[in-house]
Amino acid sequence: MVLALLNDVIEDVYRIDGLAVGLTCGVERVRFPASLPVGSRVRAGVELLSTTDSAHGCQAVLHVVVRADDMDRPVCVADLVILHVPA
Repeated sequence: MVLALLNDVIEDVYRIDGLAVGLTCGVERVRFPASLPVGSRVRAGVELLSTTDSAHGCQAVLHVVVRADDMDRPVCVADLVILHVPA
């Protein structure tokens, strides 16, 4: 369930104007150090790890850490691969 939240989380962190679409191509690494309790509030940090030009646009790798309130360990740590296709 936490993985399904990642696209919504990263949309709140950054925006690129002039894109036709941003596609999540996959996840390079993902781990779940702690379980997410039902009803918990979550917050996330996003770090840009790399960008690479491709034939269809720009591919970015984002490191996302999702944390729940009142928990010491993160509930999800993932490296997302996103393809940004220009308009």
